[in-house]
Amino acid sequence: MRYFLSLVKTMLQINLGQAQKLDPLPEPEHFSRRRLTRQYKAKKALVRNVWIAACSLMLINPVLPVILIIALPATLLSFMILDETP
Repeated sequence: MRYFLSLVKTMLQINLGQAQKLDPLPEPEHFSRRRLTRQYKAKKALVRNVWIAACSLMLINPVLPVILIIALPATLLSFMILDETP
C-alpha cells in the first residue's frame, strides 16, 4: 500500500509539473522552435495546397516532361515559402 501511495504521489507531481508549463514552445534559442509557431504552420498549409494543385496538374497530364515542368517550380516555390525569413 505504501508503494502504491508513493506511485500516485509521483504521478501527481509529474502531471502538476507539466501543467505549470505555460508556453508549449521551447526556448527562443532552440533550433526547432520555428516549426511550432503559428506562422510556420500557416506556411506549411500553403505549401500543402501548392503541392495538391501541382499533383492535380500532374495527374491530368501524366507525361514525364510535363511532370518535370510542374514539379521543379513547385519544389522551388515550396523552399521559398518555407524559408526561415519571417
